[in-house]
Amino acid sequence: MVNQNIINYLKENEDKFPQEVLKKRLIEAGYPKDQIEEGIRIVYKGVSIPPTPPGVARKTNFWDFKTIKIYTNFGEKILDFLAGFFAPIVIGLGIYLFFGILGFFIYPFRYLFWIFPLGILIAEIFGIFYFWRRRHYFARGLLFFLILPFILIVIGLFLLFLFFAGLR
Repeated sequence: MVNQNIINYLKENEDKFPQEVLKKRLIEAGYPKDQIEEGIRIVYKGVSIPPTPPGVARKTNFWDFKTIKIYTNFGEKILDFLAGFFAPIVIGLGIYLFFGILGFFIYPFRYLFWIFPLGILIAEIFGIFYFWRRRHYFARGLLFFLILPFILIVIGLFLLFLFFAGLR
């Protein structure tokens, strides 16, 4: 018979920690291994979850950008993609606002104001490489934000060509 404390502990923490961490903590607390195994079978309904490799988080919060994210549903992928797409806008506006205010009060910063788009571009390219292995859909959002102007220019030129070709 499984101790009810084991089942309660597993149910309370199954979404917070990987299965192997919960098992280790129960062993450290002094519960017998056979009861822990039986409790895991009951709580996880006979499904044994494979151990998580080091540096990989099974369940992470959205703001954890250090560990590799394992996407469990389509909504997480969309959320990460949109966050990656809008991150350069938010960060870029913040940088422009900060240095715009700084340039208003400190005269030499007025001339450095046009250097910041290059800095934002370099930061975005670095972000794509940094996040490609950790948050793949976040990196895809950054990449799409980077190439979207070129796509729109090509579409605009194509539409202009069609417009002027139709005038003849």
